[in-house]
Amino acid sequence: MILVVSLPDDPYAFPRNLLRGLKFCGLVAVHIVIALLGTAILESSLHRIFRPNSIATVLWKELILSATIAFGLGFSVQRLWQNTAAKWAWVLPALWFGFGTLLTVGHGAIFSQITGTACENGLGDPQCRRWFLFTIPLLRTGFYSVGASVQYIVGSTQGIASLTLTEATITRLLSKLVRVKVFNCALSALCLSV
Repeated sequence: MILVVSLPDDPYAFPRNLLRGLKFCGLVAVHIVIALLGTAILESSLHRIFRPNSIATVLWKELILSATIAFGLGFSVQRLWQNTAAKWAWVLPALWFGFGTLLTVGHGAIFSQITGTACENGLGDPQCRRWFLFTIPLLRTGFYSVGASVQYIVGSTQGIASLTLTEATITRLLSKLVRVKVFNCALSALCLSV
């Protein structure tokens, strides 16, 4: 038996593909960090606006704000960087979530730990901490990837140039805002004098 090894036509194909793959993995890691930390930073800046008074409202605030901010962040970053790695930021946290789900198998109701309803006993409960540790990263990176995918689809069908605001458009918007502000001020002055 004779083993024949053929070399590729391009001897630099393997190193080039390897570097391309490492670059892609590095970009996915950067997008995961942006999705997790960027969402947390932006969400913490809104802490003064939303002051939850119960554990249920803390959970709902976390769900809604994490999903909304992560989606907007993914949409914006995809528009700015225009690479496909942002669409795959959910994969590693999904594996992390699966690992967390396997850990909860022997420790009570899985559904309550994954959905956050185990937090009824307080936010310091170990079963509640699993929700913040495993579910929230999946939620943030999932919505980040969905936002990036939506931007990718919108940007590829309409073109990036059609989505950007030109100076004339910004000037028209500002002039309308000023006219509305002047009208509202005149209306309020008229109402105050009557």
